[in-house]
Amino acid sequence: MDRDMIISMTAYITDKQTFQFVDRLADVFILRCQVYFELFLIYGYIAKLVWSAEVLAEALKVIPELNKKLKEFEWIEKHKEAIETLGLVFEKRIKEMEKLRKDTPYHI
Repeated sequence: MDRDMIISMTAYITDKQTFQFVDRLADVFILRCQVYFELFLIYGYIAKLVWSAEVLAEALKVIPELNKKLKEFEWIEKHKEAIETLGLVFEKRIKEMEKLRKDTPYHI
């Protein structure tokens, strides 16, 4: 609803003073709507900030655990060759055990 629409709704008013009053009333009404809309936007922005703060707080709770995981990953990266060598040793040992199991008869 804009200013002209409010004035056209009151077109039957013939008194100039009353018309000016309605004209000002329309301006105040529109201004109030704009203020409410801006407050709505401000409240929405505040809600977004609060939500962002909550998300940030949750993230800050997780950061120490992420740092711990990162250190574990760094340790793995640092000792990657040793881990791969150990994996190859285990793989070789498992194959030897499977071969030994196949070659060994079962005793009941």
